[in-house]
Amino acid sequence: FTNAVSFQNADNVALGNEVGDTLTFNGGLTTTSVSGGGTVFIPESRYRLEGMLTIESNVVLRGRWSLIAPDRPAEGTILMIHNQEHEQSVLLTGSGCGVRDLTFWHPDQPIAESTASLSESPLVILGQAGVVTIENITLVNPGRGIDLSQASTCCLRGIYGSPLHSGLSADRSFAVSRYDSIHFSPNYWTWSKLPGSPPKGGAHAAYMRKHGTGLHIYEMDGFYAGFSKISGYQKGLHFECGVSGDDASGELSWFSVTNCGTALHVDDAKGFRIVGSTLQGAEYGIWGKDRTHYKIHTTNIKGGERSISIRNGVAELVNCTVTGETEILGR
Repeated sequence: FTNAVSFQNADNVALGNEVGDTLTFNGGLTTTSVSGGGTVFIPESRYRLEGMLTIESNVVLRGRWSLIAPDRPAEGTILMIHNQEHEQSVLLTGSGCGVRDLTFWHPDQPIAESTASLSESPLVILGQAGVVTIENITLVNPGRGIDLSQASTCCLRGIYGSPLHSGLSADRSFAVSRYDSIHFSPNYWTWSKLPGSPPKGGAHAAYMRKHGTGLHIYEMDGFYAGFSKISGYQKGLHFECGVSGDDASGELSWFSVTNCGTALHVDDAKGFRIVGSTLQGAEYGIWGKDRTHYKIHTTNIKGGERSISIRNGVAELVNCTVTGETEILGR
């Protein structure tokens, strides 16, 4: 990148100072875009985001980031979302844009029994661009995390957090998107130790286990997703037909889906290659009803009701461990 805009808030670096101005950030993003592209850097602190940030072609929004862990609470550049007006808090548009090294936190997030309140909540990031990069992002506790519908050539790496209703979704996404190191579970919100963070196994975990979906893919041909862990959702991975009438095909490699109702739930898909993975669900390891072709190698599949339940599909298993009854009907 030839240009860079850095917000020098030296007096506000200490955590606990709530600083930031949505208009100021958008001004920096616009200036960088008009100048031909570059990086907008936001230093370590907490910032109040009340509107929407628009990231255009050849612009990257970047902060400072560290991974949340049991002994490592949330630090770095934390954007506190108070957005009620827009469909998303960050909009990626144009080509060659991205976000990285940022933590997004909803300080006023309720744990609602009503699924509508979280299923219709604003997204954190919406991608509608070509050549999108999203790297080292923590979604502490949004209702909905990232949607990459109508985005192409997406490269995601290092996405962590406790999205309550849906973590990552995509439709009409093409040109071989790659998702690496996606980690969703109820624990990240607890580990963050941010004000109001719930205890381990709290009401947020019960909501996610009853209503949540980790990865939700509609139409996407030739995707690759790997080296990821999803735990604590009703559906770990969910595939279904997109708005155009087409559906997905791709590869899951070294993917661990555990402590979910159904690990891999397939309403519609062309086919999968699954390698070196774990698919464990209290109800189903794999549940599918479409004419999907599964090529599965060196994978552990376990389900309480059925390890594999497929209607009209084909499953080829090599060097796999299957625990629980299977039910494969049709072809």
